[in-house]
Amino acid sequence: MSLSGILDAVRRQASYRRLVETVRSGGPNPVVLDPLDGAKPYLVAALWRDLGRPLLWLLPGPDDARAAFDHVAPYLPTPGDAETGRSFVFLFPEPDSLPYERLASDATTSRDRLGALAALAESKGGAMTSPLAKEVHGRPTAGGRPLVELQGSIRPDFAPLIIASGHAAIQTTLPPEVMQEAAYTLRLGDSFVIEDAARRWVDLGYEAVPAVEFPGSFSRRGGIIDVWSPGSDSPARIELFGPEIESLRLFDPATQRSFDNVESISITAARELLPSLMPSGPTSIDRSTMDAGDPGGFLQDLARLAEGALFPGSEFFSPMFQSTTLLDHLPAETVVVIDRPARLHVALTELAARGDEIRSGQVERGALPGNFPSPLASIDGFERSLGDVPRRVHLDPFSAGAGLAEDDAVPRFGSLGFDAPDSYGGQIPRLAQDIRRAR
Repeated sequence: MSLSGILDAVRRQASYRRLVETVRSGGPNPVVLDPLDGAKPYLVAALWRDLGRPLLWLLPGPDDARAAFDHVAPYLPTPGDAETGRSFVFLFPEPDSLPYERLASDATTSRDRLGALAALAESKGGAMTSPLAKEVHGRPTAGGRPLVELQGSIRPDFAPLIIASGHAAIQTTLPPEVMQEAAYTLRLGDSFVIEDAARRWVDLGYEAVPAVEFPGSFSRRGGIIDVWSPGSDSPARIELFGPEIESLRLFDPATQRSFDNVESISITAARELLPSLMPSGPTSIDRSTMDAGDPGGFLQDLARLAEGALFPGSEFFSPMFQSTTLLDHLPAETVVVIDRPARLHVALTELAARGDEIRSGQVERGALPGNFPSPLASIDGFERSLGDVPRRVHLDPFSAGAGLAEDDAVPRFGSLGFDAPDSYGGQIPRLAQDIRRAR
């Protein structure tokens, strides 16, 4: 059940309306809020709706991000309420391994990461003026100026809400230009050559399988082709009439039964490492520190990668090809909400230290080159990039601890009234009096 209707209540607060205007205008300093933890999903959902822009909610840890994703969803319209029937809130998860660990991520993790990147790539292709809403003018603010309010008309394709932990956001991933180059649309009536499409999909990281049951796979049965793009909620079935696409249908991967006809489908990258599309080759590595016995199979897998093979866990070699992060994929209009910036910094520092321990052990036993690049962006560079975002909000009751002195020109909006309720301490008459006043 969607609780999106109760977001209207916060609009009655003049302080909230000033907050929306301040964030929309942007500036060199963040906007600081310190609401109760339980109010954060509500406020983030309201800001996402009323600002009409892509929004990244960045949290310190993986558990924080998953909880935020679960808690914000009820305040947003369900996919069935939206014009396209698509989801528009995305969890961008961290890999299933720590830095320098050679473990393949679960298919769900890869799908969710690529799905969020695909949504951001799609948002860059549309008009970003007010994708979520229409403007209603004329309501005065306390200062007598007209207030622009945003109402209804959800356009999820153009303004995704991304939720990520620090680990997820600082991990290297596909460059945005490669993500854009990989994406294309198939429409009814398009010319379609099965062999050419299959070759292209393999280059994009798709796996040919007997039956499509997971994202990043495709299959062929005569003139029927099934494909599941990580950027889509469901796989699609393509039927041909001669050289043209005659029908496009979504289907249930569990039953393999079609349930909806569509006009077009989007194809996006199926892996976070696509060597064939990278503008330059891998960085050189120093093999002098490697054990000739190749413990862990690093050299063997590197040779397979050089031959164009993609395999489970091949993303481990991603830092040799790319150094971009989630922040590089954000459209210029994006609002970034940073939850507890000081804790985020601590979480990133601890992650980097843990990765350095793993790296030292791998290098010491000859399983990793000494100059193998880090899978994480530098913390300093990452935080500078965050500081360059013109529209950012800090959710932090201790803003001074996040590097913001009390006398800085930082817009502060306090709790916006989202405070802990009065416990009354057994004072029933006072409780009854407050109830009567609230009627």
